[in-house]
Amino acid sequence: MNHRKLLVLCTPHAGSRYFAKVMQDAGFDFEHEGLGRDGGITQAWVVDETNHPRAWRTEMFKKHGPPDLRQFDHVWHLVRHPLYCIRTLRHARPEAYWLWAEHFARTKMPAGFYVRWNMFVESRNSPDLRIRVEDLEKDWPRLMAELDMEDTAFPGTEPGTGHSKKVENQYLALRMIEHAWREEVEYMGKRYGYDMEIE
Repeated sequence: MNHRKLLVLCTPHAGSRYFAKVMQDAGFDFEHEGLGRDGGITQAWVVDETNHPRAWRTEMFKKHGPPDLRQFDHVWHLVRHPLYCIRTLRHARPEAYWLWAEHFARTKMPAGFYVRWNMFVESRNSPDLRIRVEDLEKDWPRLMAELDMEDTAFPGTEPGTGHSKKVENQYLALRMIEHAWREEVEYMGKRYGYDMEIE
């Protein structure tokens, strides 16, 4: 079994590609939906679908098999503002829903996906650290200290256009959330340190 520094788990549209690019630009052998010598970031390994034939269609399962967290020094949880995630999840490709829908009572509600997926990261995988993708540059020194890589500077990687956008109208964004999930989304967002007040 290979030993690696870091596994990062997240929901879809949490900024995983940006996080992977930052790590790569900083000199780490780090992959998106894969594992380099130093680790990787994935949504697929959040759940253990070892016996589910569709799980093996994901790149992570094809390359590395079912989840095995014992090989990592650290397991982190990457989050992003829930209103942005939920808004973008509404436009996800239908084939991307199979794992969420089958694992979470076949619901097609993006807000439900966001809440339950993050809860599953927390409950099943017990990450040692939670990171907000919006604060990645600010928190970089602390994160590198966790990895015993204090001398590694933030590479200055620019986020894509989607990652630089803010939730411009939180009232409209909250109205898009299914009523059954609104309170849970607001609670989770506040727990993650986001401003969830309706302006």
